Amino acid sequence: MKVFLVLIIHLLCSLCHNSCLHNKGLVKVDISYSGIISHYNDSCDEEVKHYKNPLLGYVTPWNSEGKEIAKKFALKFTLISPVWHNIKLTNNEYRITGEEQFDEQFINELREKNPEIKIVPRFNIENDALNKYYQFTGNTEAKTLAQQILTFAQYTLL
Repeated sequence: MKVFLVLIIHLLCSLCHNSCLHNKGLVKVDISYSGIISHYNDSCDEEVKHYKNPLLGYVTPWNSEGKEIAKKFALKFTLISPVWHNIKLTNNEYRITGEEQFDEQFINELREKNPEIKIVPRFNIENDALNKYYQFTGNTEAKTLAQQILTFAQYTLL
């Protein structure tokens, strides 16, 4: 996971040729495994965004460091997408679960550092629900599921 994060940071910093990672000589084409391991934790100033493009960050429950990274670099992120919710199929109806994983304190800490940050939930569609989703016979089921997600997000996150 850390290797993936470093590669993303390298890609993002390549958009700004004057970034601190460029200045450190860390953004280059010939990346070696040992170079990534040696510098996986290097970062730029937490307070300065070096590029204008929006930046989306995913926070997953299986990566314990994700929340800390999101909070540390909150000023650089435009959007944070926590993976807290699942869509399950029960009695042929979709049900959104995962409310117990919702972390209001985390969201408040992000917004305290960056009042402009947007929280955009990511929903994990479980297998039965995914199979059913692929078998939609009409737009009605898709619209119903989309409306459930929008309603859930409005009342949970806004």
